[in-house]
Amino acid sequence: MVDRFANGDPSNDHAYGRGLGSDGSPVHSSSPGRFHGGDLAGLTDKVREGYFSSLGVNAIWISSPVEQVHGWVGGEEGAYPAYAYHGYWPLDFTAIDGNLGTEDDLRAFVDACHERGIRVVMDVVINHAGYNTLADMATFGFGALKADGWQDWQPDGSESWHDYHGRFIDYADSAAWSKWWGPAWIRANIEGYDSCGQTDLTTCTSSLPDFKTEYDREVPSPPFLVDKWRSEGRFDSLGLARARTPANHLIKWTTDWVRRFGIDGFRLDTARNLDLDTISNLKRAATSALAAWKEENPSRSLDDLEFWMTGEIFGHGVERSDYFDAGLNSVINFSFQSDVDAARVSLDSIYARYARAINGDASFNVLSYLSSHDTKLFDRSRIREAATRLMLLPGAVQIFYGDESGRLNGPPGAVGTDATRSAMNWDSVDEQLLEHWQKLGKFRTGHPAIAMGTHTVLADEPYTFSRTLRMGTLEDQVVVVLGAAGKTRVNVSSVYSDNTILRDAYTGKTSFVSYGMVYVDPADGGPVLLEEVR
Repeated sequence: MVDRFANGDPSNDHAYGRGLGSDGSPVHSSSPGRFHGGDLAGLTDKVREGYFSSLGVNAIWISSPVEQVHGWVGGEEGAYPAYAYHGYWPLDFTAIDGNLGTEDDLRAFVDACHERGIRVVMDVVINHAGYNTLADMATFGFGALKADGWQDWQPDGSESWHDYHGRFIDYADSAAWSKWWGPAWIRANIEGYDSCGQTDLTTCTSSLPDFKTEYDREVPSPPFLVDKWRSEGRFDSLGLARARTPANHLIKWTTDWVRRFGIDGFRLDTARNLDLDTISNLKRAATSALAAWKEENPSRSLDDLEFWMTGEIFGHGVERSDYFDAGLNSVINFSFQSDVDAARVSLDSIYARYARAINGDASFNVLSYLSSHDTKLFDRSRIREAATRLMLLPGAVQIFYGDESGRLNGPPGAVGTDATRSAMNWDSVDEQLLEHWQKLGKFRTGHPAIAMGTHTVLADEPYTFSRTLRMGTLEDQVVVVLGAAGKTRVNVSSVYSDNTILRDAYTGKTSFVSYGMVYVDPADGGPVLLEEVR
């Protein structure tokens, strides 16, 4: 979450006047839903410092960097004003949000990643638009503001932060609201627009305006965006005069970032609420865009791989679905967090099930996690053990920022998901925990057998397993021992021949295989990660 990670340029902390009152003085500074100042420049600094490389990271998924709604809305439960720091309330898909930086900052970030063998995955939101904030209504002239004084308004003791709707906005003026996205673009519970529906494709997720991606007639760009682009002198250069279906407008805007900057992949937000044709068309357009960028920028290209896309289908687990046929390379796995949290589920049953499901089908994968911005942070008292379980899991895995450092839930007063998105704890990093993640991450990245190999149990006590991968000319094999205490003899005869020199990647200790056996001496509470010394 870029805004919460690292602040490289404090001068952009109040872009568009966010967090400032009518007199320019700070407001909402105590709100957990405010922008914190993190930006692309700060993220790039951490890439260049080697922070991600030290974790073995080979891809960085960033929150959407496109321009978000400028103002605030009532946060969860109306407890405080909430801004779009998370990237899920888009306003203008063709511009970088001022709080996060500039196009040059995005280009520098992508180049810094590619120079270090790291791919860039951008969160994209094409299911819904951002809320109509008071600031945007005033700035762009859509909707009907029925009273002034909103710039410095605060609820009194009988009100919540949601009460600005009735006080300042007239939702019955259809002519004024036609100047917003327009009824051909979105469904919203506003006069002149189709109402939100009850199905996955027509619901207004979190009451956000739902894009009519299934609408098959061509429409011009939304009126308020056309006016915005013209005032910025960008309308002609963007090539946006042509009418398209709403979905094709969104696809063009989104894949232009791939064509211009070499983005390697997308994480598709709320994919469950999109029709499969839109997902397929997005994947096809992004694949073409990345191929074009790589042809034009051979020296800046990381590899010749095709565009990659994962998706959020809330509740999806380790099973194949129609989303893969629509173009997704993987899906977010919502089951691992609860699986690994449940004592009744054995670790080997998880590993064996994932390996069978994922590694037997080259077109299927899932992206598993411990903590998530949309669910919860994993129990910090158990995060070290859980890290071991995650980083040795078959399939793809993600580290949610701060899992590796011991970041805690948000400040007092944070409600719901705002609490999972607290500022990165640079001043209180748990260095021992970070080192644990670094060792596991480098071992995982150095051995594709962990994610892709055949899983075989070698012993139940201590729990010992191998992962073996043979794919064309690629051969890789490792043995992992969990739960060993003190010097322990391990049978590795089915994996390594006698006289093979093995190194424990966790401690750095080496030993010979003799009569099929090897002695290991784990660090206190640590895993044994055996790899062949070549």
